[in-house]
Amino acid sequence: MSFEYLIVGIAKGKQEDFREFYDKTKVAAYMFALSVVKDRVVARDIAVEAYKRVISLAYKFDTDLNAEYWLLDIVKNLSVNALRHADIKNAADSKRIDNLTGLLSELIIDAKEDRAQFVVLRTVSSLSKSEISRLLWYKSGSASAEYNRAIKALVATTPDYRTKSSVKQELFDDMTSCTPDMWGLIIKGEDTRVSFVSHEEIVIDDSEVEFSEDTEEIKKIKRAADKKSRKVKIFTVIIAVVILCAIIAGVIAAVVAYNKAQAEKREQEKDKTNVIEVTLPQSGTSLAMAELDGILYYSDITEGGKLYKADFSAGKAVVSKISDEAVKDIVVCDDVEKYVVYRTYPSGNAYRYSPADGSSVMLCKSVGAMCISGDTLYYSSADGICSMSVTSGEPTIKTILPETQDKNYAGLPWRYDIEALEDGTVYFSAGGDTDNPGIFTVKETTDAITSEIRTYHENVKVKADIGNVYEMYMYNGIIYFDKSGNYSSALYAIDTKKDNEVKFFENVYLSSAAVSVHDGYVYYAGYIENPKDNKVAQRGLCRISVDGGSPEMLIVQNDLTLHISDLYVSNDKIYCYSCSGDGKSRRNLISYTKEGLDKNNFKDKSSVIF
Repeated sequence: MSFEYLIVGIAKGKQEDFREFYDKTKVAAYMFALSVVKDRVVARDIAVEAYKRVISLAYKFDTDLNAEYWLLDIVKNLSVNALRHADIKNAADSKRIDNLTGLLSELIIDAKEDRAQFVVLRTVSSLSKSEISRLLWYKSGSASAEYNRAIKALVATTPDYRTKSSVKQELFDDMTSCTPDMWGLIIKGEDTRVSFVSHEEIVIDDSEVEFSEDTEEIKKIKRAADKKSRKVKIFTVIIAVVILCAIIAGVIAAVVAYNKAQAEKREQEKDKTNVIEVTLPQSGTSLAMAELDGILYYSDITEGGKLYKADFSAGKAVVSKISDEAVKDIVVCDDVEKYVVYRTYPSGNAYRYSPADGSSVMLCKSVGAMCISGDTLYYSSADGICSMSVTSGEPTIKTILPETQDKNYAGLPWRYDIEALEDGTVYFSAGGDTDNPGIFTVKETTDAITSEIRTYHENVKVKADIGNVYEMYMYNGIIYFDKSGNYSSALYAIDTKKDNEVKFFENVYLSSAAVSVHDGYVYYAGYIENPKDNKVAQRGLCRISVDGGSPEMLIVQNDLTLHISDLYVSNDKIYCYSCSGDGKSRRNLISYTKEGLDKNNFKDKSSVIF
């Protein structure tokens, strides 16, 4: 699976995704830190702290960015910022690298300028040359030259039989073997010596640039300070011209804006629409949301994931905050008693919120995936698959499948997703690092336990295995899901009423994990045509009948820098959460009413998303 989707899993509290991300990047993270601070103990603390920052900030990550670059940028800033603190710099000056081989030690200690950093990144990271140049503040040509000089210098100091290729291979082997296992320290969660250090981009004042030593880090800071000084001079020269142009442009823009506003006002009077815009800017790639009695409950990622609600009864969204805790999942109980159940992050505690009196009560702890069927909450935890009533009164927890009887548990308590039928049959997706990933089922009985677990990926009526399934959507006894690790491909369905028959939607092409099933349709973010067929493909909000047939494009996304990354459909509304990948972090949550729905209305007003 790509690093980007592993970050999505980390944001959802899935430890197996974090472990995979750690295993695949730990060498690059540790060795990069070591190449900067040149001390194995300080480098270890920096790498541990970087992974802890990944856990706490994963919900803000944009999957259109490079996840490994993001991690290494955190490592770089932690490393350079840490050396600006005297106590850490004194510790790093010890240069404890006794566990390194001769060749690797020579690179870390003796390489000039930033050459060790270039060699490390080119050797054990998957970053491109241009990404490495940008990360280290170099022009592309200069970066390649520094790397080549470093390799040439290492070859010159080694025996004659060594070639550039053999030196590179030896460096790779040495870096891999010399990287310590930091997993226990990361999971333990205790503060490191760099816990207080900022991982944000380094900001330098000219007054701070007073050095008597000539380390690589100091030279880098000097270059940044000099660059800043030159920019100030250039900006001073052009500022007068800019101000003059701004005044002229402002006058013109004011006239244009006035004319445009008048035209839009006339158009709105002419054609009343059924579109309500919810101005709720977000900053993550996915959004926990659910609707109950016309009120949308959602996690506001710009506020750290705090729980909010949007009430549309007045004809527009009236927004108010419910909880200060970060929320990662929301489900609703629309039974005799009505409740909103939400899971906090990173604690994993599940709370029951009553819209009637505004009270919140904690139901259970350490919850992973969860769903509600009737008035029963089903959820996964370290104890296994459990259930409990969400109605008022003292909650009683019942274990349906203890982890000791789950052959796919493998020490991974966080199931990916879970759904349940009215008869108590629970479907859950799992697998993790096991050889048997897929969708499984266990039925809640009077004895509370059914040991038989059936996997469906062995009986799939398509050519590919199901693999790890991260999201499932239940509708009228049918479970819909997309294929693991391939969010631009296939949609499947398991019909629980037809002996778990698996259906494959051949003409559905997903562009993200945004899927919602309601009123006889599967709504999804995707393409009408397969982009691999060299056809002109329209991308946007689509829907297809649950019975199949031809998909229908509801909203065409003309701005391809925007992505519908989450979706929720209720009785009368469609909520679209969109994000951008252009570095400007454009986030919008839009609500469309479904009354009088037709293609022309949607297409004419699709611009409100942007």
